[in-house]
Amino acid sequence: MKYKVLIVFYLILLCGHSYGKENFGLGAILGAPTGISGNYKLSEKNSVDFAIAFLLSSADSDKFYTHGTYLWHKPKSLKVFGQVLGWYYGLGARTRYLESDDDNFKLAARGSLGALWDFQNVPCDLFAESSVNVNFIPSTDVGLNLAIGARYYF
Repeated sequence: MKYKVLIVFYLILLCGHSYGKENFGLGAILGAPTGISGNYKLSEKNSVDFAIAFLLSSADSDKFYTHGTYLWHKPKSLKVFGQVLGWYYGLGARTRYLESDDDNFKLAARGSLGALWDFQNVPCDLFAESSVNVNFIPSTDVGLNLAIGARYYF
């Protein structure tokens, strides 16, 4: 039930402020996590992103994952294979818990670094990112996530 509240909160927060501005992007993220990715552009150099995912594993029951990150962008400042890309870095938070065990809730600080290919003529972007997550609830440990994704902007 808790994850439904988080989904509604993210969608109201991000969708409610972006109608008709092509500042809100929604798409998919693949890797760790695999799920829905969103981004709200505050300016050319700043945005807020989020992901919502169910993590399925044979070792555990279903896990629910969310993250939100404030990003600083460096547009058109990275050249890879002849393509001019932007890159970004950010700070945020991540939550993760087992649905079958309310005591297995994890809260982490999140730092991310990524590359972004922003199409000029189409309201889409492609991204690849890595993030370091420092869990501090219920105990302290560190994890690394890698993911790729795409979003369409409305």
